[in-house]
Amino acid sequence: AFSEFRVAKDHAYQREQLHVTLDIFSRVELESAQLGGDLATAPKPVELLDVYSLPTVEREDTRHGFHYHVLRRSWAIFPEDIGEITLLIPDIWIVTQSQERIHLAAGQHKIRIDALPAHLLASTRIGQTRFELDPLESPGAGMLNWRVRVSTRAQRSTLPTHLNFSAVTGLLLHSAAARFRHETDAEGVTHIGDYTLVAQALQAGQFQIPPIRISYFDPTNNLEHNVSLDIPAFSLKPDVPTTAQADPKSTTRATETGSQIESKFWLVTTMIFAGLWLVTMAWLWHWRRAHHATTVVNPRMEVIHLTKSSHVRPLEQQ
Repeated sequence: AFSEFRVAKDHAYQREQLHVTLDIFSRVELESAQLGGDLATAPKPVELLDVYSLPTVEREDTRHGFHYHVLRRSWAIFPEDIGEITLLIPDIWIVTQSQERIHLAAGQHKIRIDALPAHLLASTRIGQTRFELDPLESPGAGMLNWRVRVSTRAQRSTLPTHLNFSAVTGLLLHSAAARFRHETDAEGVTHIGDYTLVAQALQAGQFQIPPIRISYFDPTNNLEHNVSLDIPAFSLKPDVPTTAQADPKSTTRATETGSQIESKFWLVTTMIFAGLWLVTMAWLWHWRRAHHATTVVNPRMEVIHLTKSSHVRPLEQQ
């Protein structure tokens, strides 16, 4: 058994995705083959880099006339610093079906990382990028929406949170924030952003949304590319008619109904106040009668009281 470590290239650009593979060749049936650790880097630790472990793949291969079973472990790595980076390859522990134990020593591989061309922005996507467009079920009358997917071999951080598009007269356009995810295969990692684009008609008409554009730098040919997404033209009209299109008869009926409600309101209010006035007058009349009776009785009582308490002596008969 033996191992073979490969990198897609010996030099790369900053933030370019590197595909790193470790193949384990064996001519006998294996019970197990395990790595003594994971891929490491220097001088910057691998924990500070954007690294993805890719699916394990098995295949058959022929070398120097001998048939081998090959077990491949691979990684995708995004180096960020200019200079030299060292990939530290883990050792391998193998156990054959006959319980023979084989140890393959660890190794290392150096790669030169170059600066990006001066005309590129720091946020430029490094790696192939493409668009996909899928129509979605309409959320309501007078509206259309689509799923726009952006797939890139660049880093996740280079995908926009929202899509940029030009305004269209008579049309309201808005896009929800992207939902991000990534997919891995034997060749590397793909970052995906799913966006929902909604078009709502403000007036009836035929509409054409300008193409949505995005750019990326292809490190394989050192060229910057622009990709665009063309949305087919469509007809759309608003769900609710505008004020100018409203039915005059409906407006008249609404006005009449409002006047009738207002008249009933004032009639009920007047009756309530009239009832309160009658109740108040009745209470005042009863109060005055009770007060008059008290003033008639009280003077008499006072006179009687004074008569009983006087010291006038009756006349004596002469």
